[in-house]
Amino acid sequence: MIHPYAHALRRAASRSPDSLAVVELVGNTSTTWGELEDGASRVAQHLIDSGVRPDDRVIVHQSNTLAYIQTILAVAWCGAVAVPALSILSRDELDYITTEIQPTATIDPIQDVPRMLFANRCEPRDGNGESISQILYTSGSSGRPKGVVHQYASTAAAMAGWLSISKISPGDVALVSSPISHASGRLFEAVLLADATVAISCNSRAKSVLSAIQQTSTTHLIVVPTVLADLVNDEEFESYDLSSLRFVLYASAPASPTLISRAQELFGPIIHTVYGSTEAPTPITHLDPADHLRATTTNPELLLSCGRESEWGCQINILNDFGDAVADDELGQLAIWSPALAHTYWQQPDLWSQRLLGDWFLTGDIARRHEGFIFLSDRKDDMIITGGFNVFPTEVENHIAAHQLVYEVAVVGIPDTRWGEAIVAVVSGDPSLTDSNILTWCQSALSRHKIPKRVLIVDELPKTGHGKVSRRAVREHFFAGADAIHGAG
Repeated sequence: MIHPYAHALRRAASRSPDSLAVVELVGNTSTTWGELEDGASRVAQHLIDSGVRPDDRVIVHQSNTLAYIQTILAVAWCGAVAVPALSILSRDELDYITTEIQPTATIDPIQDVPRMLFANRCEPRDGNGESISQILYTSGSSGRPKGVVHQYASTAAAMAGWLSISKISPGDVALVSSPISHASGRLFEAVLLADATVAISCNSRAKSVLSAIQQTSTTHLIVVPTVLADLVNDEEFESYDLSSLRFVLYASAPASPTLISRAQELFGPIIHTVYGSTEAPTPITHLDPADHLRATTTNPELLLSCGRESEWGCQINILNDFGDAVADDELGQLAIWSPALAHTYWQQPDLWSQRLLGDWFLTGDIARRHEGFIFLSDRKDDMIITGGFNVFPTEVENHIAAHQLVYEVAVVGIPDTRWGEAIVAVVSGDPSLTDSNILTWCQSALSRHKIPKRVLIVDELPKTGHGKVSRRAVREHFFAGADAIHGAG
């Protein structure tokens, strides 16, 4: 058997050789499925001529370009293992990954692909179901990034999962404006299976995305909540023709109910969200448009849910500290089983073993189940213990995010001599926003022990390369070396 990407590409080129495969908005270039297969096979032959063999690891510098897509497909075509590297990685982070991976080759697609295309064509190299398909590095939001090892079988399952919920078909256009090597790129996997079209842009600013939707007649869009907020808050939103859209999915980070209600109002009943992870990069849960409509009409609590088990075969359990399943509405650690689950962590098999409980993978997320819907509370490691009380930051963040002047918020625990940890809210928002606004807002609805001891108003919150607000980065940026929050009342 061959790599799932190579198999899907060969099939698309056979079935729809003249259909549009990729539109690169910067430079206004495009390619058909037949041309894409031809280019990928030539780049693959160049890699083979350069000494790349099946199972060798190849670091590919990420860029939202046709050249990047050609490279990822070429690495798959020659049976090697792609290791995507975000373009915003620091030198230290890239050196860490390079040292750990020991790649046979490192490719900058923008610079390298044009000369690689002069090689001859070649046939895809064989592997097997247990061959490594790709190594995806986590965002490192809770420490050093981990290399998540996927095999052919898990990658094929992940692709099927995205096709299942997106319902992409020939003629559809999926717009990718955030890094294609990570969450947004998962939609490209569905495009591969469906012989549809992916439009790629390197600009996720609101006006650029809205213009791209109109220009390409986008049918499918996946965004992180920060970008979704920018879209719905754009003062010219209603001037764009967005009638082609049938599927808008927000993912990769929590979104406030206020934001989702606004998105539902503007985009209509086409809003989706899912839960997945680098270890299982496929929809594990799914909150579909009917659920969103129900949430905005009769059951607003559903806007806090990431949905029910997805319909294509994933299973969920919620376990206590002893590994026993908890009752409905009780908090526990979210555990998953999925055919898309990775095989191990690169060079860290013991760490992977610690995340397994029998056949269940322990996600590290705290959650509860109610009437089949999954509600995430927080990361287990992010729980704040203040004055003897356990506080989940997401609950406080959701309340603060509902304030009409707030754009983004992160809640963290900072060492404090009196409380053990003091709750601190770091907030960006309208220029008129003050810390008093936030404290008064919190005092109106939150229990006393959940009210922040301090509110810090900033211009912008630090994010990961995936566009997520990063609590770890917030701690490091604003509170590096803090031993205590002085004056916490």
